[in-house]
Order: sequence, then structure tokens, then C-alpha cells
Amino acid sequence: MDKQDFKVGIVGAGWIAAKAAETLNGLDGFRPYAIGSRSLEKAQAFAAQWGIERAYGSYTEVIEDPEVDLLYVATPHSHHFEVTKEALEKGKPCLVEKAFMANKAQAQVIVDLARRRKVFLAEAIWTRYQPALQMVRGLIQEGRIGKPQLVTATLGYSMGRKERIFRPDLCGGALLDLGVYCLNFVRMFCDAPIVSMDSQCVKTDTGMDLSNAISLVLADGILANVQSSAACVGDNIGVIAGTEGNLIIDNVNNHRQCQQPPAHHGEWTRPRVRGDDPGPEAGHGLRIPVRRLPRRHRGRAHGAAADAFGRNPVHHGTHGRPPQGVGRPLSDGRNRLEMKRKALFIGGTGTISTAITAKLAAEGEWELTLLNRGTRSAEVPANVKVLKADINDEAAVEKLLEGTQWDCVCDFIGFVPAQVERDWRLFRGRTKQYMYISSASAYQKPLTSPFITEGTPLVNPYWEYSRNKIACEDFLMGKFREEGYPVTIIRPSHTYDNRSVPLGVHGDNGSWQVLKRMLDGKPVIIHGDGTSLWTVTHNTDFAKGFVGLMGNPHAIGDVFHITSDETLTWNQIYQTVADALGVPLKAVHVSSEFLDAVGPYDFRGGLIGDKANTVLFDNRKLKRAVPGFQATVRFEQGVRRTLDYILAHPECQPADPAFDAWCDRVIAAVEAAKASLC
Repeated sequence: MDKQDFKVGIVGAGWIAAKAAETLNGLDGFRPYAIGSRSLEKAQAFAAQWGIERAYGSYTEVIEDPEVDLLYVATPHSHHFEVTKEALEKGKPCLVEKAFMANKAQAQVIVDLARRRKVFLAEAIWTRYQPALQMVRGLIQEGRIGKPQLVTATLGYSMGRKERIFRPDLCGGALLDLGVYCLNFVRMFCDAPIVSMDSQCVKTDTGMDLSNAISLVLADGILANVQSSAACVGDNIGVIAGTEGNLIIDNVNNHRQCQQPPAHHGEWTRPRVRGDDPGPEAGHGLRIPVRRLPRRHRGRAHGAAADAFGRNPVHHGTHGRPPQGVGRPLSDGRNRLEMKRKALFIGGTGTISTAITAKLAAEGEWELTLLNRGTRSAEVPANVKVLKADINDEAAVEKLLEGTQWDCVCDFIGFVPAQVERDWRLFRGRTKQYMYISSASAYQKPLTSPFITEGTPLVNPYWEYSRNKIACEDFLMGKFREEGYPVTIIRPSHTYDNRSVPLGVHGDNGSWQVLKRMLDGKPVIIHGDGTSLWTVTHNTDFAKGFVGLMGNPHAIGDVFHITSDETLTWNQIYQTVADALGVPLKAVHVSSEFLDAVGPYDFRGGLIGDKANTVLFDNRKLKRAVPGFQATVRFEQGVRRTLDYILAHPECQPADPAFDAWCDRVIAAVEAAKASLC
């Protein structure tokens, strides 16, 4: 063997691993070098069959072999997370067999780890690397079917004899085995953010999905319907339907041919691999993704793969498109990058702004720059610029901004009048629009009516935070009236993201301690009787309304609140959280006034001045300014995403023993008062 051969370590000794070993033995410049199995005997037999030099009786041993250049993770789905995490922590590049991970939470942990450790990571889902992908994308880009509107994909095989499909401990079921191909089919050709999702499934006696159907709505208006089944033989067809025609791809998990029906052409087109490669049917599907490993990933310097995930040819979604930020010529020869509007966000990495930043980065219609101290730069999308500065150092920021012009500036961290006065000095004459994040807590308390419009009076004697926001609004609207300063004021209500569950009563460290009490079977406090109505909004829904107001001439000199239309009682909110955690809710209702009187926390502002009031937001004004705006993430959907993330990220679980002890004392006092009167 050539000593320069790229040495692949295989983790797992099953059927798919054997196909990989067979394929690697037929590739110049690559070889299966080591095999790791939980059984040394099985590993030795596998090594003898495929001519592999090293056999190990554990996964850890093959991971730690210093000669291994790349690990191919071919264990059951249930083991992908543990094996890949251990490998990345030890600096080993990984090619992980589909399905990549068992769930989104695991995937996020692994992707974050790869980025943090600067180690190459990709999913070995072979349809991403087949030549048909380029061909179909080319047909779409040529306009052969007009604008895509509907995508469907079906994949079904009768797999009743496959034990793994029925075993929860192996993460069985049709979705992870077959459905990932259908979802992958959609994302190969439609990469807009998913704004809503519905699903149904038929389960086995063991609780695994035997057949499933998923419907996705994408931000660009495309509807995708996919279904997969391990119970029947499907047609295995994918269809991309556009305004002028459609493309039919056979097969969803092995693209053999593509047809454009007779309305336009009607011929079947056989995808071929360029050069002397006989195509995907010759050998295991690992052939193409391994060959497309960038040269820099084929040596010993694993760290060289640092920024590969998300931007190299192996990663999903990069084929056939120029890198982010590279402009394409328009018909008049101008560059599309030059046509982008420019936005500057002060902050940009908080609960609200993170989703807006992500949406703008994905859509690519704005050239976005963040101005902040750079403490969370790792979470910023690659095509977003960061100016590292402290906005409170006005002189330094003035120098940094010298000569710049912006289409939109937004301050996400302005809390007191002095801060918006500073912004006015910095940005007057420099921006076509200045957007200020105020707060819906500024609306009148106590309320004379629960129905909130932008015209509801602003007065809150209970909360200094809200009064400061009102003062900021007064200053900005005064400058609009005096000199035409192009202000737009945004009033969020209770907006949440992946990092924190929106609850009413919690301590200084956020809501984790309340969740832990639920998980530990302890009672939790709900303010009042829990029947007041409240609105919580997922930050991705907020982002849709916000982006629609950016650069919108109808928004200048005006005010908008952005909230969901869903209204829940606090009892429903807490019950939904408990249901998502899979635990019973043990609620103790305590009046807001009592909590304010006995608590070291600001319940006078946060409860009496805000969350204890029934509020019903009227979003008609926003919908007139942003046609098509609709919040689509129901709380029961959003909170499950949040809990998945929190439970997978220890840094989102800050202990708060002081709050926990305070809850115990309050609950004991309430129970004692009840007992004394009985």
C-alpha cells in the first residue's frame, strides 16, 4: 500500500460498514485501515474479510488510533451521538452515516462541537453527492419549470423482517431509516427556512413509526410533502413542480433518471458521472462523498478542516451555488452584491435579534453587520460581518463608522434615554431607517381594556424598565417630528428562543430552576389563579414581522408591536411545559401581590406591571404593513424545541438554589395558611 493512502477507520461492523470497506478497497488513494466493534471477534472476522490492518474490540480504540485520518461512523443510529462526540473531542474528522443523529438536539451538540474544535464533520448521505443533483439544479436554474412551488417525495420498502426498525433502543422506525432521504430530497433543491411543519405517523406495537407523512411550509412559499414507510413498497418518486412545468426524479434515494413531462420535453435523462466514474450504481454510495473530500482533509493536519462544516463541498446544500457573499451578474451587468441593502444591528446575538440575524443571513437580501463586543461571535453566521466595539464608547464608535451609510440601523440594547440620544448623534444622516426595540410592557397598566393596539396609551407606574422605554420612544418620535429622523419603533411582548422557556415566576438565573423543580417532582408557583390570558411569541415568528418592516417606507415614523395571535392562560402555559417534559404539573397558585410583598425579585414590575394582566394583541396594523405575515409556531411546538435544546446544553441550565429555597418557603407558608383556616 502507498504510505500516502488516506486511512479510514470504520466504527461498527454491520452490513453498511461492509459495503463501505468494499468500496474503499476499490478506490485509489484510500483504504480501510481499522475496524472497531463492540466484539473483538467480530472485528477480527470483518478485518480478515476485507483486508483491514487493525481490528479493535471497542469503538474508543479505533477512535484513538493515531494512524486513522478519518472515521466513518456506521453504528446503529442510537450510537451515532456518543461515538461522534468522543471522536470530535479527540480531534478526529468524522463522516457519519445517515441518519446523522437521532434528533435535532443531538445534531446541534455535535455541530457546535465540530465548529468549536475546528474538526471536519459531514453526513454520509450519498444522494447529496450524485451527479443528478447538479443536473436537476441546472434545469431549475435554467427556468425549465418556472418558479418551484411544490415538492413531493415518497420512499417505501417492505422491511417487516428488519428487526432494527421495531427497536426503540436502536432508534428504529421509518423516519430515520428512509424518511431522511425524502427530507434530504427537499432540502437539496429548496433551502429556504422552514416556517411551519405538520406530521402524522402510524406506529408499531413497540412505538416506532412504521409509516409517516410530513408537510413543510418554507419561507419562500414552497410547500413540501414527504412520506416514508417501512411497511410497503412505494413508488419512490420525487417531484419538483413549478409554475411552468415539473421534474420527476426516480429514485428518491438513488437518482437513476429525471423526466420533464411532455408538456415541455418528455424525454428521460440519464444522470452520468463526469470522467471515468461509472456512476453511483457501481459500488457503495460512499464512493462519491469520499472522493469529494477536499484535499486539505486528506492529510494528518486534522485542524486544517477547521471551518469546513457548512462551507465545503461535502456539506449539505453547497453544491451548484457560489459561496455566500459572491455576487452573480444581473442582466445589465451589475453585481447582485452591490444591489443589497446594508443593515447595522447594535447587538444582534440576543433572544430576539439572533433569529432576525439568522433569517437575514439565510435569505441573503441584506448585507448585515453586527456592532457588539464580540462575546458570542461563534454563533454569528459566516456571511454576517462583525464590528467589535462597545457602543457606549461613543468616540470610538464614531471613528469606526466614519464614511459609512446604512439602509437600516437597529438598536436591540437601548434601555434608557441616554442610549437612544447617543444613537441619534451617531446615526442621524447615516441611515435611511432607525429601528428601536421598545417593549409591549409599556402599554397602560392597569389596563382599561385587554385589547391592545398600537394606540393604547403608554403608562406603567409599576415598572421602571417600561417607563424608560416610554421615555426612549418619546425622544425618538420627537426627533421624527422635529427633523424627520427616520425612526420605526417595535414593541415585542414575551418573546422566547431555544435558550429559555417563557414562564411568569422565576429567579434571577432564568427559568431553568422552575424546569428542574418540575423534573424533580416538586411543586411550582403560578401567579394569581393562572387564568389570565397571555401571549408568547417564538423568535422566528418575530423575525418574520421585523424583517418585513426593514426598509419598509410604510414603517417610517410609526410604531408596531409584533406578537403571535395565539393566546393561552398561564395554567395552559405551565401545563404545556410539563407535558413536554413528560412530568405531571404540581401547581401552587399564589397572588401576584403576595409574591411581590415577600419576594426579593422584581415581581411588582414583571408581574403586576406586565404578566399578571390579561392582554390580547391586535396585529392588524403589522399585517397591513407586512402582507402575508403570520405567526406559525404554536407554543406547544416552540417549547418542545426549546426544551430539546436546553436539555442538550448544560450551559442553559444555571442552578439557582436561592430561588429554589425561596419557592419552598413560599409554598410552605401558603400551605400552612390553608391548614390554619381549615
